[in-house]
Amino acid sequence: MGPNSVDNISARILVVDDARLMRALVSDLLYQAGFKVFTAADGQEAWEILQQEKIDLMVTDVNMPRLDGLTLTLRIRASQHLSQLPIILMSATDVDADKQRGLAYGASACVAKERQELASLAKTITDLLA
Repeated sequence: MGPNSVDNISARILVVDDARLMRALVSDLLYQAGFKVFTAADGQEAWEILQQEKIDLMVTDVNMPRLDGLTLTLRIRASQHLSQLPIILMSATDVDADKQRGLAYGASACVAKERQELASLAKTITDLLA
């Protein structure tokens, strides 16, 4: 591997989504791509995991109970030890508005919860980690 390539097996990805099926789908996709995957059912659980584990990148849903993806992104950006964490926001509804808000809140990238965008998620992650 070259100096700019990423070893997927060593990359630790946190997948955050309150929908169990979507969380499983994204986790399986990333696991198949060779990433080590952690999961959380909402932003509050994700925040707790981020305090305990070294995570290289987070993929999070926008709309969730307890702590949504946008507020979680703001919290991460305000954290001294997590502020540089790459964050990908996923949106199922009002994708364009969520994308604009997500980038304004500090997300590294935003993707729609559509088959074609999720299929390229592993590449987006690899690009962000390079």
